[in-house]
Amino acid sequence: MEGVPVAIEEEILAGSARRALSVTPHFHHLVLSDRRPKHFKALCALAEEHPDRDIRPFNTDANDQIKRLFTSPPWMDSPKSSAQRALVFLDPYGMNVQWETLELLAKSQRADVWMLVNLKAVCQQLAHDHDRLDQSKRNALSKFFGTNEWEDQFYKFSDNQRDLFSIQPRQSGHRSVSRTDVARFYRLRLNTRFKYVSEPLPLKVNSQESYFQLYCMSNNPSHSARSLIARGAEAVIKKYKLASHRRYDH
Repeated sequence: MEGVPVAIEEEILAGSARRALSVTPHFHHLVLSDRRPKHFKALCALAEEHPDRDIRPFNTDANDQIKRLFTSPPWMDSPKSSAQRALVFLDPYGMNVQWETLELLAKSQRADVWMLVNLKAVCQQLAHDHDRLDQSKRNALSKFFGTNEWEDQFYKFSDNQRDLFSIQPRQSGHRSVSRTDVARFYRLRLNTRFKYVSEPLPLKVNSQESYFQLYCMSNNPSHSARSLIARGAEAVIKKYKLASHRRYDH
């Protein structure tokens, strides 16, 4: 009817921790990590809802928690190490997943990984004017990409005229890549560590395309196992390809 507001329906989707609990058949063990006290409290409450499950919440950075897990028994230096398999879901704040964490997971060859990449956050750190890239931003981007090659890949430099105080011409640089180019570069980086990297599933937030991208990765030494993982991941990506908005809780 004219003059009547259009109804807006908002759905709050289950977060990754709750979804992991609902998987059938069940995971034998679940390790949940969140460094924010409020979210950690929610994870503890979730564990209390399922006293019959082996759920271990930690109030710590996931990079540190993964390092502790995958460098100690039964994942390393244990007779049971070769039999261990894990599914790791990384749902970070901004660019908090460090490259060395991904390297550790790939090297283990026993962890299949789903990772949500906040492409918006990455591009926000990539100032259009190269002169606005301070050292802290450079360090954060190099930790994220696992290389400092991004600087030459993403910026185009040109010589400016000398000023009164310089002997050599100053170089000015401007970002010469799109968000799509940044995503392509990151996927190429992932391919240097994992034998299988899915195409990304782009997730739109409001009007922003590819705000997030979801990847599946595996370094399983078995070709048949990787093929099975690829078929499953590709089915998920195809199913949700048109997803436009996601809101997560914990």
